[in-house]
Amino acid sequence: MTKEKLEELVEIKEKLIAYEPIANVSTSSEQLGASEQGVKDNFEGVDLHFDKVMAEIFAIDDLVDDDWRKPIVNYLENPVGVTERKVKYRALSYTIIENELFKKTPEGVLLKCLNENEAYVAISNVHSGACGVHQAGHKMK
Repeated sequence: MTKEKLEELVEIKEKLIAYEPIANVSTSSEQLGASEQGVKDNFEGVDLHFDKVMAEIFAIDDLVDDDWRKPIVNYLENPVGVTERKVKYRALSYTIIENELFKKTPEGVLLKCLNENEAYVAISNVHSGACGVHQAGHKMK
């Protein structure tokens, strides 16, 4: 995935954040010292109607066919159905908690399972954040 596509994905994710409708704001323009006519003049031709948007991002119910988690999730949700032996064996170390897939480690730690896009975002955050770029590759050996 290129850096441009990753930035587009982050921008889309930011746009999916839920916003409260502007009508729910308790402070009126008169309390702020603005006249109604002045506000209308400033926003003439602009649609000020906002709808409350609620979105569940990366829910396991909406898995695409090429997502590696799909066979495991399908088996965990319906273990009676026909499933390959390999998937059944792999599913023993996975669990679903609050509609998210986790892998159980031998130590008992739960690791959140990410799809390809989530993994790119996570790795990008790690490398651009506190971890940053390593000084030199040979120092890491």
